Amino acid sequence: MADPKNLRIRFSPEVTSAPSLTGLALNDTDNAVWAIFQAEATNPITHIGLRHTSTTGTSPTYKASIQGVGTTGNPDGTIKGGGSPASKTFSPSSLGWSASTFQWLALDNAYTPSRGEEIAIYVTYDSGTVGAGNTSSFLYTSNMPSSGKPYAGDFQTAHTKRDGFPSLAYRTASGRYGLPIQAVSSVTFLVGSATNEYGVKFTLPTDYGVTYKIAGVRFTAGIAASGTYSVRLYDGGGASDTTALQSLTSADGDFSQSGNRPQTFMFTDSTLATLTCGNTYRIAIAAASGASNTTMYYADVASNDDLVAWPLGIDCYWTQRGGGNWTDVTTRRPFGELILADITASTGGSSNTGIILGGLGMTGIGAF
Repeated sequence: MADPKNLRIRFSPEVTSAPSLTGLALNDTDNAVWAIFQAEATNPITHIGLRHTSTTGTSPTYKASIQGVGTTGNPDGTIKGGGSPASKTFSPSSLGWSASTFQWLALDNAYTPSRGEEIAIYVTYDSGTVGAGNTSSFLYTSNMPSSGKPYAGDFQTAHTKRDGFPSLAYRTASGRYGLPIQAVSSVTFLVGSATNEYGVKFTLPTDYGVTYKIAGVRFTAGIAASGTYSVRLYDGGGASDTTALQSLTSADGDFSQSGNRPQTFMFTDSTLATLTCGNTYRIAIAAASGASNTTMYYADVASNDDLVAWPLGIDCYWTQRGGGNWTDVTTRRPFGELILADITASTGGSSNTGIILGGLGMTGIGAF
């Protein structure tokens, strides 16, 4: 095996505190929410994705489009596609959209960017009665760090860039990009809770290599200082697969305080298990003792397919149990990352660390 040099695979956006999302009511004719991306591929962009928060009264008609980016880093107001504009008009009321749901809009005309081209997703008023009594609200940013692109912004009286990774997205025939997220939330549990073990179920693709080892995991969680907990790595992806390959059991009070932040858990086994790329495993944290709650944070998506935009794709999601079989939620992810100890490449080649490091894996939203 080869030393991965502290390689970490995030399987969600990075957060440093309890995750949150921010929206804006588009209740004036010039209000808008937007996000700036660099195109990661040259495939035609066919859809724009956004999360509808709520509608008051009857929504007007809005327009979602792909625009260029001006020299100031704001949308330039020109819809891509010329005479075949890459846009879509829509009314949440007419479409019957429920509150707090992520939606995909098929563009009237696809747009094919060049690799690395700066594009803006822009959502604004188009026609109809609009005001405080007739408006819809859409998410567009979050408290998840974004270093440079992509970034979000809005127009209320002027274009304003906002901190945080944008919660807008776009889609091609084979890929999804941005943050197609429906909600963020948390679960709290005790040793005596009906469900008292929560974690992540994952499969590392065979493109990454042949075998690997996991030294630890990070979860965004609140750990009680007065209780104990266990973290275990489990073999297999079946509901009844409860054989632990590695474990960590805490000492009472080994956290100075409970806090909603990334927590690092390193396995204490003298020998780490050799895992196989293409096989499925679970890592979960269980309350072991104490009267204080443990809290785990997670993100929900509208469809398992939307996890294509996230590291490790559709084969990485939430898992839980209460001492018996596992129950999986394929549209949910905890926040965190895997900490690798070893990784072995295919015979005659090298491990595809470009896949591991790319996408959301190590930049922007790219962390689990």
